[in-house]
Amino acid sequence: MLRIVILLALFIQYSEAEAKDFGIMGQVFEIKEQNLLEYIKQKLNLLKASGELELKQNEMKEKVRNYVNRPYRVKGIVTTTAPREYYYDPTYTVVNDIKDQDGRVFIEAGRQVNPLEMMPLSYKMLFIDGDDEAQVKWGLEQAKKDKVKIILVNGAIIDLMKENKVRFYFDQQGVLSKKFGIKQVPASVEQKDLQLLIKELVVK
Repeated sequence: MLRIVILLALFIQYSEAEAKDFGIMGQVFEIKEQNLLEYIKQKLNLLKASGELELKQNEMKEKVRNYVNRPYRVKGIVTTTAPREYYYDPTYTVVNDIKDQDGRVFIEAGRQVNPLEMMPLSYKMLFIDGDDEAQVKWGLEQAKKDKVKIILVNGAIIDLMKENKVRFYFDQQGVLSKKFGIKQVPASVEQKDLQLLIKELVVK
């Protein structure tokens, strides 16, 4: 206990001590830092003068063009080897009240809603690999018979549209494939009653 009292006394004495100026102990230099914007401007001028800037810009444009034509393929989807059929029920539970423009609640939180009751699916969705000629041919043949939307999980979408004069879509990041549980293509999605019938098919 005595040791603690002594330490506290020393601490108080030290904290009340006066600060002293010991003078300059070494050479002092002025701090000079280059303006960041000026530095970037100089770098850009050097790249422009060497022609490297134009080269980089062209590379970036080419990467953008390539991505627009060929987005990243949807991972985890393979060509169908074991056909299967299953149903997807789109019914979900409303988390928050849904109101109209006047603030009146027309769907209460907690209520189960099936979107197909209000907006039936008027077309088939066909999921295909755009690099598989057999799947592309199958999709185009189906488009002649029914109202369909051909959705790619892989392939050069711009090239296919130019070549076939048909509108194609791309399942970006596999949003639809994951939602419907599609693991194999070609696959079709169509409405049956208030559910969606999904078929993973084999085409030759």
